[in-house]
Amino acid sequence: QQERATNRLLIVIPLSLLAILLVLYFRFKTITASFIHFSGVFVAFAGGFILLWLYGEPWFMNFSVGGVNLRDLFQMHPINLSIAVWVGFIALFGIATDDGVLMGSYIHQTFLEKTPQTKDEIREAVVHAGLKRVRPAAMTTATALIALLPVLTSTGKGADIMIPMAIPTFGGMLIQSMTMFVVPVLQCWWREGSIRKKPSKSRSRFSLKCLFILIPLILTGNNLFGQNADSLNHYLEVAAHNNSGVKADFWAYQASLQKLSQVSGYQDPQLEIGF
Repeated sequence: QQERATNRLLIVIPLSLLAILLVLYFRFKTITASFIHFSGVFVAFAGGFILLWLYGEPWFMNFSVGGVNLRDLFQMHPINLSIAVWVGFIALFGIATDDGVLMGSYIHQTFLEKTPQTKDEIREAVVHAGLKRVRPAAMTTATALIALLPVLTSTGKGADIMIPMAIPTFGGMLIQSMTMFVVPVLQCWWREGSIRKKPSKSRSRFSLKCLFILIPLILTGNNLFGQNADSLNHYLEVAAHNNSGVKADFWAYQASLQKLSQVSGYQDPQLEIGF
C-alpha cells in the first residue's frame, strides 16, 4: 500500500504543479508572467524542507517560555518523508502563489490603466502597486500561519498524521512571504526588458520601409537609364540644329558610330600555319 501511494504521488505532484501553472497562464495570458508568479512555488518548496530539517535539529527552539519548552510544545523530532509530508507539500503548492498573484495582479492592472514608457515610470508604477498590496499579502500569509499553530501543537488522535502535513505548509508559507519582494522586482525587470526591445523593432521597421522604397527603384532602373540616353541624343540634335559648328561635330560623331558598327561586323581574322 505504501508503494502504491508513492507511485500515485509521482503522478499527482507533477500534475498539481502543471495545473497551478495553467491557472496562472489563464490569468496573466503570458508565459513570462506565469513563470514569474510560479517562482513562489519553488521558494515555498525550499521553505518546507528547511523546516523539516530544523525539526530534527536538537538546538532548534530548545528554550522555555513561561516554563514551557517550545520543543515539547511543538513536539519537535526528526520527520521522515512520509505520504503525509508530501500531501502537506501539495497543499502548500496550492497556496504558495497567493501573495505573488495578489501583488502581480495589481501591478498588471496598473500597467493596463497607464502604460509607462520609460524605466523611471515603470519602477514608479511597480513601487506604487507593491505598496498598495503589501498589507493584504502580509495578512493572507499571517492568517495561514496562525491557522496552522493549533495543528502543530495538537496532541490528540490523528496528531501523528496532521503534524507532518502541517510542517512543510507552515515552513513554506513562512519563507514564501519573500515573494512579496521578489515578484515586484521580477515584474520590473521584465517590463524594462520589453522597453529595451522597442527601439530594435523600430529600426527593423525602418529597414523594411527602405527596402520597400528601393525595390521599385531597382526594378525601374533600366527604364530610367534608357530615358537618360534618349534625352542625351535629343539634346545633341537640338544643339546641332542651333549651332553650325556643333552640327558639323555631331555629324562627324554619327559617321564614326556608323564606321564602328561596320568594323564590328567584320569577322575575326584566322591564322593558319602549314608544313
